[in-house]
Amino acid sequence: MDRPKTFSELMDDSDALEAAVRRGVREALLRHKALGNPVVFFENGEPVIVAPEDLEVPEEP
Repeated sequence: MDRPKTFSELMDDSDALEAAVRRGVREALLRHKALGNPVVFFENGEPVIVAPEDLEVPEEP
């Protein structure tokens, strides 16, 4: 059986990190949309509020 990766090994795996962040963002957007909560993004240093009905949730990879 393979040993679990160390924290350093996990942090060095940029593809796995990116995939995990994408999954987390997608889940958060889906949750906000389902609960009817807006999301705040920053664009050019300014906050932008996006209504739940206007949220574009990326498809699952």
